[in-house]
Amino acid sequence: MKRTMLVPFLVALLLLSTVSVTWAFPVWGIRGDEVYVEGDDETHTPEPTETPEPTETPEPTHTPEPEEHITFEGEVEAVNDDGSFVIAGQMVLTDENTEFEPDRASIVVGVRVEVKAIQQADGS
Repeated sequence: MKRTMLVPFLVALLLLSTVSVTWAFPVWGIRGDEVYVEGDDETHTPEPTETPEPTETPEPTHTPEPEEHITFEGEVEAVNDDGSFVIAGQMVLTDENTEFEPDRASIVVGVRVEVKAIQQADGS
């Protein structure tokens, strides 16, 4: 291509690329869009909402004391007929949900054990 033909070609290419960018990414307000808003001259105030009636204050309920999980070790001092034990001076109550390792029969006076329990409000 001759140099004289190249300049008009580049100008045309530049114009085409500018137009295509404008079509692909239009800038707000370039086309001169107009927006018309119609309404009346009155101001509309919303109706006030009703104040709700007060509710009764609920009666306080008893909140149970949280269970305190404890772990301690000690020597078995007593095995009682009711299924309880005295371990390191601490009364330990058991029920059908109590787990013994290896078994209940192995808990005898003089044996050192580890106890994982929930402490009752009375300290047992």
